[in-house]
Amino acid sequence: MYVVFLALRYLRSRLVNFIAVGGVMVGVAVLIVVTGVMDGFREKVLEVLRGNLSDIVMTPMHAPGEPLPAYEEMDRRIRQDPRVETTSPQVEALVFYLYPTRHRGQLSVGAYSVQQMLAVGIDYEREKRVSKIADYLVAANDPARPFHSPRATTHYKEGSVMVSRTFAKRYLGLEREILLPESLLETDVGITFAYFDTQAEDPANASGGGLAATWNTYQLPISAVYDGQDTSLDAARIYFDKDVLRRLARIEDEYHRVRVKLKDPADAKQIKEDFKETFPFFFTKTWKDHRADYLRAVNNEKVLLAIVLSFIVLLGGFIILATLTLTVVEKTRDIGVLGALGATRGGIRALFVGNGLLIGIAGAILGVGLGALFQANVNGIKNFLADTMNVEIFPSDIYLFREIPTIWDWSTVAWIAGGSILMAFVAGLIPAIRAANMDPVRALRHE
Repeated sequence: MYVVFLALRYLRSRLVNFIAVGGVMVGVAVLIVVTGVMDGFREKVLEVLRGNLSDIVMTPMHAPGEPLPAYEEMDRRIRQDPRVETTSPQVEALVFYLYPTRHRGQLSVGAYSVQQMLAVGIDYEREKRVSKIADYLVAANDPARPFHSPRATTHYKEGSVMVSRTFAKRYLGLEREILLPESLLETDVGITFAYFDTQAEDPANASGGGLAATWNTYQLPISAVYDGQDTSLDAARIYFDKDVLRRLARIEDEYHRVRVKLKDPADAKQIKEDFKETFPFFFTKTWKDHRADYLRAVNNEKVLLAIVLSFIVLLGGFIILATLTLTVVEKTRDIGVLGALGATRGGIRALFVGNGLLIGIAGAILGVGLGALFQANVNGIKNFLADTMNVEIFPSDIYLFREIPTIWDWSTVAWIAGGSILMAFVAGLIPAIRAANMDPVRALRHE
């Protein structure tokens, strides 16, 4: 009983003990917040990539001009595998968006700035069955037909486009909801297509050779706005109806890739290997393969940050070690009195180990609470800093997302809290052994 009583008394009697508790608390809280953000960031990356990609993407490996198998034939052959649910074709073209706002350093043509973009042609009915594009729509003339446009029907025979919320914010003035996505419908955007003639020489090239380029700009109305949540890709991607894009970009191939949805996404890795044998002239990737380097970097960052930030907890351990070492020196006479009164070496050892454990437990509990509070309000803090101090701690153009994603994982929290308590136990063990090994007679003579 005296062990608990004295451990609590020693804990309350010294200010440095509360500093040690604070060190453990801050270390635990920081580790919880960082690991929660990194786990949330990784899960959000996986969610967004999974939503914008299909389980498997098949890209033909053929020479220019070489005919491709018909899409219907490919679809039939792919769906012969009972693990496949459906497929969807896509075509792509490099296009340029011209807008009047001109900034220094940007590519410009006359009075216009130029943004290079990827035009993606999709069959919407098929595409919505392999990806989450239907869930990403935030505005459309007709959600069932996102490429339906009254103006395109009556005035623009070339068709309409679906742009992202990020594209609208960056180039059309959709800043902090000043313009709602619905207000952008039927707004014209100028999309420029470049056609290259491999047979003709560019007359501007004095040395001869080169490609002759023809440029054609179409004013296309916006028929839908989507939010894929991946700001880096959304800003540089614009969707067309597949047949419209093939016509405007003069694409002869029926498809540039085939996207495959599986009945069980867990089979993707094995099916990819099987498809390499079944379709040797197609380059097959899973959705994770497309951003493997990025996902690996996220995982490495989490490990490195955890290692670096663990030194904060270790600092708390050194404070505990120093504090208890000083306590043993100051309480030498008390230790001698306890020994003279019959306290065992184990009891004295337990007294100081218990003191370290109390510091670790108190710091861990307070750290979990502080970490939970901070993690729950991390986006509010981010917005406060952006609004009041103009400090962007999580710029969406760098970190892909507009909000900081977080995950509260009880197993991770338990490991962090348990590790901090174990560290406090080890830090208290060294001075506890020293106190237990003191000779009571010499300790009583200490001044």
